[in-house]
Amino acid sequence: MKLPWSSRIRPPAPIPESPAEEVGPLLETHSSPGLEEIVTALPRSEPIRALDLGPAVPENFAFLAGAAGRIQILDALRDTLDPGFAIRSLKKLAPELEYTFHLVLMWDYLNYLTPDQSSNLVEAITPLCRPDARCLAIVYSAETMPARPVKYRVADRGNLIYERSTTDLIGAPQLTPAAVEAVLDGFSIEHAFVLRNGVREYVAVRDAASKMNRG
Repeated sequence: MKLPWSSRIRPPAPIPESPAEEVGPLLETHSSPGLEEIVTALPRSEPIRALDLGPAVPENFAFLAGAAGRIQILDALRDTLDPGFAIRSLKKLAPELEYTFHLVLMWDYLNYLTPDQSSNLVEAITPLCRPDARCLAIVYSAETMPARPVKYRVADRGNLIYERSTTDLIGAPQLTPAAVEAVLDGFSIEHAFVLRNGVREYVAVRDAASKMNRG
């Protein structure tokens, strides 16, 4: 089965940019040691397979395409903060998938979901991952966060451009490392980076004990 968001190195349609005067104040560039870590850990002996849970972003596709044999793009929250569509799509794909992923980009979605929603999303993702797969999750440690998930654009292997769609702020759940590890069941936190912009980046690795037969 090939879902609409399945891509074998086929670039997504360009995303129209808003006028500079509208988005300028909403764009910020920050270092991303988590991104650099997962890129460094990727195998060099084979094309990697990546699952990007964010919207289709040309910069991210171009960055991944340099090393990827297959890229799956699924905007897990789409126009709502309900991951139901993504969970159903992933579970439908699982029995027919002939490969597993080396990399999952979860971005900041854990901040906008209930613990049960997060656990259900991770439960759908985990069977699709290799035992050594890495997952990148961004969690707000500040008291507030953007009212909507941020769109992340890869500037280079160590920096991300944060693109907010609104200046509105809401209270952040301030998930503890223990809470993050709890929802990332099937993964173990390998690195946690505390950044100056009020976020933590978590790099988690798929537990080897859950090794699967698919390559």
